Amino acid sequence: MRRGTDFGPVVASMLSAGTAKSREEAENLVDAFLQWMSLVPAVRPPKVYVMLKTPVDDVFHAFLEHEGPYRDFCSRYLGFEVKHHPIKDPGGIDLPQSARFSVGLLERHFGAELHPILKDWRNQLDGECYAVSCIVCPETSEMGQTVQATLPNGATIMH
Repeated sequence: MRRGTDFGPVVASMLSAGTAKSREEAENLVDAFLQWMSLVPAVRPPKVYVMLKTPVDDVFHAFLEHEGPYRDFCSRYLGFEVKHHPIKDPGGIDLPQSARFSVGLLERHFGAELHPILKDWRNQLDGECYAVSCIVCPETSEMGQTVQATLPNGATIMH
């Protein structure tokens, strides 16, 4: 997913905002974000795929600041563009269960190749010290996040 997309503007935004202290750190976070994002199309209803609130989430926000590269990335790798919408609440989704599903999916899919930042999500989950910041769910209702798009399989990504 990194090939063919210029993440330079995203890295620059993260450095400018202070969400990464070095270019190397920002690029490392981009790699973790891409692993997480790569599984979004694999989620099938009724499963709910989430992102934990970590610096990986900052990559998503920085990427959204760069409309052209973001739109190209979404078109090339997801087949749709994730749009921003003001949203209310999680709508009764079991976030702890969704976090367990998501961490397990990442672990099963990537195994030993799972990015170290995403591997740490297991520690956060097991220590019950985590927060959910992004949701993929089968419903199209608004659910307490700030980004929404419908996947080709009918699932919805919320952030």
